[in-house]
Amino acid sequence: MGIKKNFAYSSLLTVSSFLFPMLTYPYVSRVLGVTNIGICNFIDSIINYFILFSSMGINVVGIREIAKAKGDVLRLSKVFSALWILMASMTLLMLLCLLTVSIFVPQLNEYASLIMIGACKLIANLFLIEWFYRGIEEFKYITYRSLLVKVIYVACVFLFIHHPADYSIYYILSVLLVVFNAFFNIFYSRKFIRFIWDKKCIG
Repeated sequence: MGIKKNFAYSSLLTVSSFLFPMLTYPYVSRVLGVTNIGICNFIDSIINYFILFSSMGINVVGIREIAKAKGDVLRLSKVFSALWILMASMTLLMLLCLLTVSIFVPQLNEYASLIMIGACKLIANLFLIEWFYRGIEEFKYITYRSLLVKVIYVACVFLFIHHPADYSIYYILSVLLVVFNAFFNIFYSRKFIRFIWDKKCIG
C-alpha cells in the first residue's frame, strides 16, 4: 500500500479517535454524573498503567522488528511469536500484581468489581497486537476495523446507559471496545502468520 493511502487511513483513524468521544462523552457525563465518571476513569487509569508495564515497549519495538521481517512468512511468524510470548509473560505477571493490589489496597478493594472488569482489558491487550498490523502496514484494515467497533460501541452506549447506576455498564462497554478489537485482530492475523513455539527465537 502506498504512502499516500497509509497517510489517509492513519489520518482518518486519528480523526475518529477524537470524533467518537465527542459523540458519547457529553451524553455519558450528563447521565452518569461527575462522580461515577471519575470512578471509571480512576480505575481505567490504573489498568492502563499495568498495560503499559505489560507491553514492555513492544508497541514500539514490535513495529520495527515486524517491519524488518515483512515479506518472509517464516521469519515474520518467528518474530511475532517471540514478541508475543514475552508480552504474554509480562501480562501474566502484571495480572497477578493487579489482583494482589486489588485485594490488599483498601482504596482499590472498594472497587474490586470494576478492577476485575479492567483485568479483562489487560488480558485483551495481549491479543490486540496493533504493533503487528502497523509493522506490516495494514492501515486499511486497522481503520475499517476500528471504525466498525467504535460505531457499535457508540450505539451500545445510547442503548444501555440510562441511569447513574449504569456506570459499571459504561466501563464494561469501554473494556469490550478493546476486547472486540483484539478478537478481530488475532483472528485476522492468521492470514499473515502462524504461531511458532521456538525457544531459540525467544532467546
